Amino acid sequence: MYSINGEEFKTKESLKRLIQQILHAYQPEQLLNETDYRFMLGVLDMHHSSDIKKGVGVQSIFVRENPTYKRNRGFWIKRIDGTVIDFSFIECISQRDDKTRFSNACRNAVREHIILFKNHNLKHDSICPVTGVNLTKNNVHVDHAPPNTFDFIVKEFIRLKKIVVKHVKLIETDEIIGGCFDSKNLSESFVAFHNSTAELRLVSAHANLSEIKIKENQCKKNNVPEFSRIDRIAIQEKI
Repeated sequence: MYSINGEEFKTKESLKRLIQQILHAYQPEQLLNETDYRFMLGVLDMHHSSDIKKGVGVQSIFVRENPTYKRNRGFWIKRIDGTVIDFSFIECISQRDDKTRFSNACRNAVREHIILFKNHNLKHDSICPVTGVNLTKNNVHVDHAPPNTFDFIVKEFIRLKKIVVKHVKLIETDEIIGGCFDSKNLSESFVAFHNSTAELRLVSAHANLSEIKIKENQCKKNNVPEFSRIDRIAIQEKI
């Protein structure tokens, strides 16, 4: 049961449908009306970092398109001091567990390396190895080629380092959405581990968000083991 400003929802899906209706009822950059604004403030209160998102105080909430993927849109906050920041309603209604938050911090740790890889390797004649379509700045994603998927690398890092994720301190700021490691040493350690094991490749957004994920989920469902070179590297570097 979910309760937003006195309005009750029996299931998460019913709440999600209403939020999506609000999201798509507005044009990009359009402010929410008073009723929807108050409702989404109630949703925002459920966010694990709601205080950080609100900052000095919320002046308004509006809809904005993703600057890279125009078909995606989301809710943005304009604060009293004029600063703006987005927030995910999915984060609000689906509280992340410790492992998910740790994984997000890992993604933020290697974010710059991923961007550098994309910028360095994207050429005018780049082709997606999964779908065969031409890759451009508007449709390219960086994928971790199997078997060393990003999730697998994170799990191996946790296992080999014997990390208890619930004890890892994470911080979140306007500049780093999704959280990052408070420990610089831990962040640098993961970056080094990631860069020594990941096999990055450029794929289309469609391939990365659908076809590849479907195959990965099928492997997990069928309990297909993922064989990697991580253990060999770990032994060599005595992690």
